[in-house]
Amino acid sequence: MRLVLPEGTSILITGASSGIGRALALGLAAKRLRLYLTGRNATSLMEVVLRCREAGASGVSWGVADLATPKGVAQLFEDIQSSGTVISALVNNAGSGRFGNFASLEHEEIARMVHLLVVAPLLLAKKWLPDWQASRAGGVLQVASTGSFQPGPLTAVYYASKAFGLSWALALRHELRGSGVCVTVLCPGATLSQFSSRAGKSELPWARLPEFVARKALKAWFRGDHLVVPGWENRLLVTLSRLLPLSWVAFLASAGQKPAKKG
Repeated sequence: MRLVLPEGTSILITGASSGIGRALALGLAAKRLRLYLTGRNATSLMEVVLRCREAGASGVSWGVADLATPKGVAQLFEDIQSSGTVISALVNNAGSGRFGNFASLEHEEIARMVHLLVVAPLLLAKKWLPDWQASRAGGVLQVASTGSFQPGPLTAVYYASKAFGLSWALALRHELRGSGVCVTVLCPGATLSQFSSRAGKSELPWARLPEFVARKALKAWFRGDHLVVPGWENRLLVTLSRLLPLSWVAFLASAGQKPAKKG
């Protein structure tokens, strides 16, 4: 089931101001599609908006929103409605993580991560899904992670939240069979972006460029694939995660987690 987008409608991309979200926005702009971009950093977001317009997007709207809070999600809904934008597809990309033992995390920090990675994607999809079913078009690109397939000591909340996103999106795809709505899950591994440094951990040596990840993801989404794992290293990691005992997988995941180098 290929992705179909009604003419004159827009794709909403969350976390579009940097990393994979930025690369996805530019990739979609090159297809001359209409976009609605959102993120927390207004300066960075506006730079991406300008780049998307230069890349050929047929229209770009944007709004600053912090999706880690209920207020931020409500504000995004209000801004989109006020702009008159019709959303026909959703890229659930916004994310954040935190390196460290679960016991050391603050209550508010945990709540924000879970809202951003679990609650907000559900609310966004639920908002427009009835319209997409009625028009028999549209779709969701759910950005999960190779961490979706394994326990993640020292990034436990992030990995568990990504596992939720993978399970939910694949279940949603099954529910929407024959509806015309296409759901694809992207599971990138280590990616060269600001994500790891913000989370407080070192980047892995096989980290891929965001542009590589975005190119693979968009090809799979428009083709109607259910799952895409860019990079042979990451596909090998996922295969091992499925074959090995979970206790081994947790140990290996922990061994691969290193704090960011200072200075």
